Amino acid sequence: MKTPLLLYSQTASSLFIPCLSAFKTTLNSSTLGAYINKCLSLNGNQLKVADRLYLLNKNVHLVAIGKAAPVMVESAEKILGQHFVDGIASVPTGSNIPNNLKTQFLFGAENNLPDEQALENTKQIENFVKFIGQPNQLILFLISGGGSALLPAPINGISLANKLEIIKLLQNYGADIKQLNVVRQALSRLKGGGLSRLASPAQQIALIVSDIIGDPIELISSGPTVILNKSSQKPMEIINKLGIKREQIGQKIIKVLEQREEKVKEKEVDILNIIVANNSMILKELSAHLNSAGFIPIIVTNCLEGNATKLGQSMARILVKLATQAKHLLALDISNFLKEEFSVNLDISNINISKNDKIVLIFGGESTVCFDSSQVLPEAKGGRNQEMVLSVLNELLLLGEEEKKKQILNGLEFVFTSLGTDGQDGPTDAAGAFICSEDLLNKSTEQLSSLSTKVKSALKEKRSYQFWSEFNEGRNIVKMGKTGMNVMDIQMLIFKF
Repeated sequence: MKTPLLLYSQTASSLFIPCLSAFKTTLNSSTLGAYINKCLSLNGNQLKVADRLYLLNKNVHLVAIGKAAPVMVESAEKILGQHFVDGIASVPTGSNIPNNLKTQFLFGAENNLPDEQALENTKQIENFVKFIGQPNQLILFLISGGGSALLPAPINGISLANKLEIIKLLQNYGADIKQLNVVRQALSRLKGGGLSRLASPAQQIALIVSDIIGDPIELISSGPTVILNKSSQKPMEIINKLGIKREQIGQKIIKVLEQREEKVKEKEVDILNIIVANNSMILKELSAHLNSAGFIPIIVTNCLEGNATKLGQSMARILVKLATQAKHLLALDISNFLKEEFSVNLDISNINISKNDKIVLIFGGESTVCFDSSQVLPEAKGGRNQEMVLSVLNELLLLGEEEKKKQILNGLEFVFTSLGTDGQDGPTDAAGAFICSEDLLNKSTEQLSSLSTKVKSALKEKRSYQFWSEFNEGRNIVKMGKTGMNVMDIQMLIFKF
């Protein structure tokens, strides 16, 4: 049975579809493959990585963990050639694996959550690393986002269920990915450098795709190859900062966390950790593709973080200002609006904007879905990207002045979209969603009022996935499958005067 053809509005067709195409092209496997090729240089039996040389003698083993593992493994196997011996990889269920690879792929962590299969896969990886962790051997670790769920190894006395309960509690209190990963490290045998310790005394290289703002190398996938030191952030400090009560954690977990803080060990390990790709690099690639497609791209920031709903409100306010205040199409107006909302100093004075120019404000980063701990939400399903777009729609529908609504909807063609670069927004099969000006045009007051009620309810009950699946017969939800890349999220605010 063929998938029905989605019919988009004129604005979506002219503004959104070309930008979505540029987004998909940017995330093509060749992009990440090119980054790996730049990092690994083989000349005969000498492998150059950064400023270090490694002497190879058919002694290289691969250990890959994360959403980008298939692409990274494919590139690494080609480069290493005869020196590659064997490999093992833990990847999300449903990942696309290139043909003719020697590396063994293990599947688990469905819906971005650690599960029993991922736990079993981790045991196989531990055994593999123990066996090859010998002198004169070289282990090439390939680490990318999703590794925290794909490498679950709870310390003795803590079950996977215990660990999941704690992480869920932290998420409900608005913990960001950095805070979550510090606590994950404390409850894991392999995170926080544990995997690298296990591989010693073998020589080790780790190529890392960053999915965290600022590229804190010790926290990406909870840092399995980065040895922690005593100055690392303490898990109990995070729990106290979030306002979580000790009784919510339980005395058993608190005791474990406090003991782990006391037992941080520094051990000499021959490991070279390198960031090979991050959100900033992808934003530049996307900007180039958008420029080729006839748009004027402006990268605003690669550090967008915070509550997804509140960020959506900020994006909506930018749209209001563009429609009602940017009367002379001045780049200075746009720059000032962005500074007010996001505290970014953006010099775009060299950009000349004319009527009918198609402009794309590009944002990168990772927001958070915040739950009210007192709420019981049995039907909650969605992700930060879908929620942010829903918040934009909600804010536009709440505009009090009819004249202001009219100016926005009739005077400015716009699209706002928020998309996960891994193609999976939260525990859903959607990358995100989009909203455009025409979605609100030609609707009666009664229709807009009814829509506003539905949007408010979906936001409150965290049902963004259900809303976008039904709104416009599902045309505004973006599904593209797993991309094999994970460098956080990208937002595009696309408009034309």
